[in-house]
Amino acid sequence: MGIIYIDKTKSPFFCQDSKCTPLEHKIKHETIVASIDPQKVITHSFKVPTSIQEDELDVEVEMKLFDEAGLNPNEEYQFSYIKKELNVEETENLVEAFAVKVGDLQSGFADLAKAYGHIDILTIPYIGFEGLYDKRLLEPKNDVFVHLGRESSYIVLCQDGKYIYARNINSLNKLVQGFDPSLGMDTDSYIELLRAKGLEEGRYGSEEGDLFDTVQSQFQAIYHRINDTVMYNRNIFGFDAADRIFIDCEDGWIHEIDSFIHEDMLEKAQVLSLKENLHFENNQLPAVDCITAQYALLHAQVRPNLTIFERKVPLYKTFMAKLLYTAAAAAVLAGTYPAYLWYENRSIETAIEGKEAMLKQKQKRQIALASKLKSAQQEQSALQERLQQLQKKRDALQAKIQDVLTLDQNNREDMRFFATATELLEKYDLHSMQMSKTEQEYELGIYTSLQKRDLVTMLMEDLIDAGYEGVRTEKIDSSSGQYESVIKIK
Repeated sequence: MGIIYIDKTKSPFFCQDSKCTPLEHKIKHETIVASIDPQKVITHSFKVPTSIQEDELDVEVEMKLFDEAGLNPNEEYQFSYIKKELNVEETENLVEAFAVKVGDLQSGFADLAKAYGHIDILTIPYIGFEGLYDKRLLEPKNDVFVHLGRESSYIVLCQDGKYIYARNINSLNKLVQGFDPSLGMDTDSYIELLRAKGLEEGRYGSEEGDLFDTVQSQFQAIYHRINDTVMYNRNIFGFDAADRIFIDCEDGWIHEIDSFIHEDMLEKAQVLSLKENLHFENNQLPAVDCITAQYALLHAQVRPNLTIFERKVPLYKTFMAKLLYTAAAAAVLAGTYPAYLWYENRSIETAIEGKEAMLKQKQKRQIALASKLKSAQQEQSALQERLQQLQKKRDALQAKIQDVLTLDQNNREDMRFFATATELLEKYDLHSMQMSKTEQEYELGIYTSLQKRDLVTMLMEDLIDAGYEGVRTEKIDSSSGQYESVIKIK
């Protein structure tokens, strides 16, 4: 058995036994797989009890994505999710939910679905890296995979042979925009530059100082993002430090990138070429596509799967067809009432189809009503909690005024931190116990209800996105019934 994998150029490949070659003629009955651009996918993570049932989780995923990830209620979406076990909490799992606009799927893949009749699996390339351990191409460790592509780039973390986290970063097309226009840099010439000169300053001419400075600053930012991503996952999954970092730049290497690490969580990591260390022999697909294809070969059920182009079930496998065949056989054997049997079975078929349509509409209405009810309940609860915490907010404001006095009013960076922290506290409706500065870092003390502790993690992510490094939590305390945490920021 094999699969047909369609790459981003819409070229088909036949993949079987770790080998992918161009498809020369159409093959029937094989699974058809393609990857969707991660930039098109909206993601959101949340915790659920380990006891939750699958049908309940299906509804919860849609509600969370609409309520908390800001989906447009006027758009139609396709949903999928994966469930991850947490090392620190046995009673809860972490769900990573995915949504993509149906319009994006139609514009990107409808012509392929028409040409091949169906697309069985439309997945995101993140999860495929887990298959490297299933095939024993890699020994399970704390691994970071960095893919730099023209249209999309991303970081993927795997721990003990399991995918745990992914994050999009600037694509090569986006990085090119950071160069002075007078240099005439385009994506092709940038890729060539990275492979030939990369991060070795000595390979740049005396007149190319600005060129090297731009490349260096871009990759410092990438390593900062990797480091912060590892640190963030230390708090959730216990991902202490990276053992290996696999680099892929449009299926190639970046010169001297392995000697360019100055980050705490990465300094002991090996930096390796993804393609050279996987040894996919006789493959004409890029490494990241080959990884996705091999994962689909290994797993009968791939998640996330965002396809809307599933193959139609053959008529002979449907319940109604079997019922009709049985009725027809009975009529032949009995020699009586063939027209009556056909009419009765057709009536049953029509009734079942009508009931199925009504059930689907009812389920959609139930999801919408449940979402509205939950939003109303959350709004009511939030108002009640806000009334109860007005006094605490006033006290916190007095404390914040004292903290601000410890900051240097003439230091632009201090005032930027104060403004950013205040804005994020308001955004997530969290409360500050302290906001101060030591010689080397800022401290932000936060308290909130236990139910809102996940918002502290979201605030930390926003601080990282705002350019702050070394964001971590210390002194977590929930003994008083409130969730209290001190966040330290470099």
